[in-house]
Amino acid sequence: MNKQSEINYDMDLVIDGMGIVLYSDGVVNDIEEGENYFIKEFNTPEQVAKHIKKGDIIGFNTGSSGRYCIKFRSGYPNEEIEQKFPISIRLAINVKGGTLSVIDLFWLMEWSNDCPIEQQLSIEDGQYYLRTSKI
Repeated sequence: MNKQSEINYDMDLVIDGMGIVLYSDGVVNDIEEGENYFIKEFNTPEQVAKHIKKGDIIGFNTGSSGRYCIKFRSGYPNEEIEQKFPISIRLAINVKGGTLSVIDLFWLMEWSNDCPIEQQLSIEDGQYYLRTSKI
């Protein structure tokens, strides 16, 4: 088992939709440019659950549009973080190709393979666990 590099990165993201989606290009390389992937694959709770179980595309509801600061860190949250953010969920994602992309949920309605570089995290291939928290 390879030791993963230390991750300590903050990403600012402005979204118009009601959620944030994460994926890795190497895992979703079958989505066609311009495709309405939201209607085809991410429109119902059952569809979303299927992807969460596969770990290929994961998303979570933010409840509103706006500006979000997404914090990427190595390891599991310590007790102080757990107490500060008691409402949370853990999700797993598979990374292939060395990049994790973070997009607005609306991006799925007209898929583009050109995710802005400031919305990408260079990361080693593997399976990662994400914890989302509500402030």
